[in-house]
Amino acid sequence: MFALGVCLITMTCSSPAPIQGTISDWEPDEWNDYIYLIDPGSWSRLAASYQGTVLDSFQIDEQGRFALPAGRLPRATEPQVWQLALQPEGSEYLNQLTNEEPDSSNYFPLVYLEGEHIQIEAEAQRFQGSFTIDHPSVANAAMLQLRDIRHLAFKEYLQEKAAANGLLKQEEALLNYQNKLFAFAKQTPQLLPALTAIRWASIDHYYERVPEALFAQAQKWKAKAPNHPWVQELVARADPDQLPLMIGEQIPDAILPILNGDTIAIQNLLAKEITILDLWASWCAPCRIENREVLGPLWEQYHSRGLGILGYALEAERSIWLSAMRNDNADRWPQASHLNGDDSPFFQTLGIRTIPANFLIDQQGRVLAKNLHGTELEDFIVDFFQKKQEY
Repeated sequence: MFALGVCLITMTCSSPAPIQGTISDWEPDEWNDYIYLIDPGSWSRLAASYQGTVLDSFQIDEQGRFALPAGRLPRATEPQVWQLALQPEGSEYLNQLTNEEPDSSNYFPLVYLEGEHIQIEAEAQRFQGSFTIDHPSVANAAMLQLRDIRHLAFKEYLQEKAAANGLLKQEEALLNYQNKLFAFAKQTPQLLPALTAIRWASIDHYYERVPEALFAQAQKWKAKAPNHPWVQELVARADPDQLPLMIGEQIPDAILPILNGDTIAIQNLLAKEITILDLWASWCAPCRIENREVLGPLWEQYHSRGLGILGYALEAERSIWLSAMRNDNADRWPQASHLNGDDSPFFQTLGIRTIPANFLIDQQGRVLAKNLHGTELEDFIVDFFQKKQEY
């Protein structure tokens, strides 16, 4: 069994243990008899399985108690996030972190500062969900609050996903989950819990649908803690050149191959009031429904008042693309495609990889909104032209 050294509760330690606690419902035939202290090492590895470094281990006695003696922890003159993890019996990897079901996740991200004494209680089967700290520091109280927000948001995500009718609703459920974690990061003054919230919003670093929130967090913490290495990581990750096109930015004036054989710059394809840049594919069922049930009716009602639609298709076969357009009656507005399949230079320019997607662009090429679908898209266009009429 891996261990860097042990101080059991029954032993006499020279000073109070900086981290100690009790694990209830712990069974030695189900769980390793150690709690592992894991250093993520960087913000990008926080909460990521197999990527942290095991710093130490605390042996669990027969009553489920554990303690780490003073002097054993690495120096922490500044607050650190260390992950306490409980591994199943026979686990090959001591730095494995589970995230599939947050309530039963086998770890908790603990904020530690040298000189603190942290008393913990948790259940083995619901380690993260049941994790408590006696009289937590302000930072750890925020981390516990974040845990509760995440767990509730995840339950709501599963419910919304199960009830979702189609891919768009599933995407919406995921976006709702991410937005709740970013809302916590936005309001908290605590740096490390905020950075944990951003990581929990996407363990896989999938921020394509929320680049504005990611960028806002980078700017917030760059102003407050510019020298913190994790903040520097966040700022690099949220570089606008590395993110999808954001609201308020200018649409790149890319040259697109149009259906009729011409190559035309986007700026020359924008309508006089507002243009929907629609990113779709013949094989994407939600895209096809949107062509017929949303874009078509909007075109008929508002095209004469200055609405434009510019379609860009992620296609490889021209004949299939043509057939889909004609079946959807979507050849009424300009359509473009490089016919490179998934290897689309325009998708790379926009920084996206997921469809359906769209950008709503004014006549100067500025992005007013993005990724609105169904009634949200209809409502936005109706409201836009109502305001135009009022002015």
